[in-house]
Amino acid sequence: MRALNEFTGNTADTLQDFAMSVQEDLVLVEVGSRDENRISWLHVTAPNMWTPGEMVGKSYSDIHGVVPGMAPTLGAGDRILHRVSEGASYVRFVWGLVPDDRLTRLPGTYTVDVFGETLDDVYVRIERQVLVGLAGANALLFIIRTYVRPASELPSEDRVAIAKAIRGMSLESRAYKGIASPYERLAAMLER
Repeated sequence: MRALNEFTGNTADTLQDFAMSVQEDLVLVEVGSRDENRISWLHVTAPNMWTPGEMVGKSYSDIHGVVPGMAPTLGAGDRILHRVSEGASYVRFVWGLVPDDRLTRLPGTYTVDVFGETLDDVYVRIERQVLVGLAGANALLFIIRTYVRPASELPSEDRVAIAKAIRGMSLESRAYKGIASPYERLAAMLER
């Protein structure tokens, strides 16, 4: 918070007021020398299987080190955060399959791997993630906008692409995304 306050003169209350006025979830990341970074503040209402309060004080590597396949790229992620904090921006999209249309998915609030029997019981959750550098503040704002859409409404070519992607994932990646045991059934439903 210190970096943002020095940059904008805003207080935590002002930042909280701003966060309440936008749909997106907001995370403030302070970036130090040698690619050191820490979450210093957040306002997240639509997490996907993580608890927002547990993230304060953690770094990119702390958070993403548990994601299957991410270990080789953790250093690159830290360097991207450092570059973004100098005034750049970065956009990415993250997707997953979920059994309902809830936006807030805290750990322990639903059972993973439990999907209904038809494509109407499968939803695609997409997060548009934007990093915006706060030049001069040694910080960046991580903005997350979550969309949930019934898989049955996707064009057939998109459903087939998702089926191919989940078949190509490692077992660890499918488990992390909560689709380990039903992945073959989900892929078949998507291809119909």
